[in-house]
Amino acid sequence: MKNKGKAKSSLLAHDIKQCSKNNRCEQNEALESFAHEQTIFIEQHNKKVSDVTHRYYWELMGKKKQKPTHPGEEDDFIPQKIRGNHYNSWKEIAYDLGYNEDSKC
Repeated sequence: MKNKGKAKSSLLAHDIKQCSKNNRCEQNEALESFAHEQTIFIEQHNKKVSDVTHRYYWELMGKKKQKPTHPGEEDDFIPQKIRGNHYNSWKEIAYDLGYNEDSKC
């Protein structure tokens, strides 16, 4: 019996990976559709969308704090695209990895 559950779990993980690899655009379109429906729902309840939804990190004002260099900034496990760079915030890392206003599917 334990193997059956494990097999189903492995299949689910596999399906999620495949969906992630092959259908990013479809996922983004589904998310955009859901966001649109959510917006309509919020407005129908006489609320401002901006008052009840999150904002993207690039829309937030954050404190600019200088952090010291970390000895692991050159480690091999860090993606080549950002390896060796110094970051003061996760927001800078996200931007360099392509998660920003200009992100397209």
